[in-house]
Amino acid sequence: MKFEFINKYNGKDVKSIDQLPAVIDVKLQKLDKYFKENAFATIKIVKGLGERGETKVKIEVSVVQPGVTDVPLHAEALSDNAFDAIDTVLPKIERQIRKYKTRFAERKKQPIDLPIPAIIDTKTDLTEQTKFGKLVRTKNFTVNFCTVEEAIEDLELLGHDFYIFTNSADKKLSVLYKRRDGDYGLIVPE
Repeated sequence: MKFEFINKYNGKDVKSIDQLPAVIDVKLQKLDKYFKENAFATIKIVKGLGERGETKVKIEVSVVQPGVTDVPLHAEALSDNAFDAIDTVLPKIERQIRKYKTRFAERKKQPIDLPIPAIIDTKTDLTEQTKFGKLVRTKNFTVNFCTVEEAIEDLELLGHDFYIFTNSADKKLSVLYKRRDGDYGLIVPE
């Protein structure tokens, strides 16, 4: 499996992190049995904070196989060193892959290019601090074209609390979220 290694960590053990891509390459070979040749992984290493505010190593792994898994499989782990973090995160990814292969293998999604309405006014300064807090992270992702049932499957697969998608029924951008009672809610713009 091909992978991209992004190192945004500048802590004490930087020298040992330089050895990490070689270790990751060996460990990712275990996942090759689940994918064809075109699977791609992105491994990102950053500083993270532990429960008590101490500095830790955070590894984020995203795996995608174009045409098969349109939704990237994503997992992250926090540890005192990068090697323990990679040993923790790769089994999480492997569980997600097995879950995907067993539950969702028959379903094929064909992404369709649709115009997506702007949600955020680009003229507004997003870094501006408000009385409620400040923007600390911006995340980019691909919006998939699917049914509500497929969105629920993707939400469960990713293990997130919400999922943004373009609904194939009405061709509108929608937000699916998991409620505290275990059911789902759907936000649809007018």
